[in-house]
Amino acid sequence: LFLRDMRKDKVSWQSGIFLVLSFLAKPMWMFFFVPAAALIWIEHKKFQWRFYLKHLVVPVGIFLVYLLCHLPGILSNAAHSEIAAASLPLKIETVLYNYGNYFLRTFLPGNLFPLYPYYNPATDPRWMTLIPVVLLFTPLLARKKELRDAVIFGVLPVLVCFAVILIPVVGFIRVGNTDFADRYSYLPSLFLLAGAAFLLKLNIPKESAFGLWLPAMGILYCGGLLYKTELYLPVWKNPQSVTARSIALKTPNFSAVISTAHNRYLEKNFDGAIEICKEKLLEMPHYPPNFNRLIQIFKLALQGLILFQHNKPDEGIRYLNTIYMLPYSHLAFSLPVDFAQKIFTTGAEYHLKKYNDRAAAANLYRRCAVFFKLRSPLYTAFYSGMAALVEKNYAEAVKFFRIACELNPGEKRCQRNLKYALKALKEQKK
Repeated sequence: LFLRDMRKDKVSWQSGIFLVLSFLAKPMWMFFFVPAAALIWIEHKKFQWRFYLKHLVVPVGIFLVYLLCHLPGILSNAAHSEIAAASLPLKIETVLYNYGNYFLRTFLPGNLFPLYPYYNPATDPRWMTLIPVVLLFTPLLARKKELRDAVIFGVLPVLVCFAVILIPVVGFIRVGNTDFADRYSYLPSLFLLAGAAFLLKLNIPKESAFGLWLPAMGILYCGGLLYKTELYLPVWKNPQSVTARSIALKTPNFSAVISTAHNRYLEKNFDGAIEICKEKLLEMPHYPPNFNRLIQIFKLALQGLILFQHNKPDEGIRYLNTIYMLPYSHLAFSLPVDFAQKIFTTGAEYHLKKYNDRAAAANLYRRCAVFFKLRSPLYTAFYSGMAALVEKNYAEAVKFFRIACELNPGEKRCQRNLKYALKALKEQKK
């Protein structure tokens, strides 16, 4: 619609209506004014600012209205993201890495790993991307005007569209481990693929042998995609297969390593849990700070809890106390739920039995309750009751254990503690 109206030198209100409707799905097209400008550039091959202004006023106006409506949310997300803590070189490096990822994976989807977030320094695509980008621009050195025009009115606008459409997802606002997801790649990939087709059509002479080779290469390319799909589909069958595939990589997904180490801990394969953490659970400069902090917490907790299992509580509590003192200890509740609870309840029980330190134990139980506030009302009530119980505030303990019993009448711990708190409250009143 935009192209049709632009050729008739009419303002394209119809394309504007459909542009607004597209926002109901995903606002990836909010930068539509850029490919619209590219279309004008490719068609007219010259810059007349009045003509551009006339035809871009609708998409640019829609973009500005959208931006103003969502500006508070955008600023809030930026304020709470890792961008403030990241240095400028790291921001630039992350953005370049992500652009390289999206560029290469358009043409080499066989390189896709079925996991994200993912970063593997051994397969950093930025330098690999440099090769096709340089090749795309080499026609500028040619003597033939047609080849130079192919770059100026073909390659350049296509790459500008690709770069601008990706602005929301390459790390300008959220800096950290590659923010890559397949669903974000479809729209920008369209520009690269359409641009590649345009250049091939422009540069391959009619009745050339390449006219036969191109369909053959297309069939091979699609066959490669199908083959890779067959490789990846089994990986996605269940969480166990995804984890196993990740662990086999040199630099696996850190969540998969934590999951594997936790399973080994539950199986009492303590040496195996420590070994896989040492070899595979690596802190990365490209992770957001909270990812690396979570890795640090998990390693400390694993060491401490294993020492408790080996009947060395005095040594184990040193690791757990380190976690309790960290200003970001709340990140522990991003770990598997039962493991996260154990970090705090083990310390609470130790301080209670070893030193009869009810204040320390109550503090740890209460922290459990706060951390579970959004995740589980049952655990929130239960640990609030435990905190009140160790403080001998039996009336409050009864209140919380009753709530827990109502939420899950079959929970035996809640019932047992409720009976104990009711008995203690009765004796206290006497």
